[in-house]
Amino acid sequence: RKGASPAHFDMALVIENQEEFEGGLGLAGLLVAQARAVFQFPQQFGVGNHVLVYVEWLTHLHEPDP
Repeated sequence: RKGASPAHFDMALVIENQEEFEGGLGLAGLLVAQARAVFQFPQQFGVGNHVLVYVEWLTHLHEPDP
């Protein structure tokens, strides 16, 4: 068994609105998500062999602080 280790969460920028993202500047059309857990369901659940990510969505991005 593996020993305890400090929590590590990865952040991701996710395109919410393709048109805003392609036509905008900076962070337009993007959301920020934090990956909280990466997991798979056991085979007996019969939902496939896909890797899943539990995501925490953060507040919408606005203009950066000065």
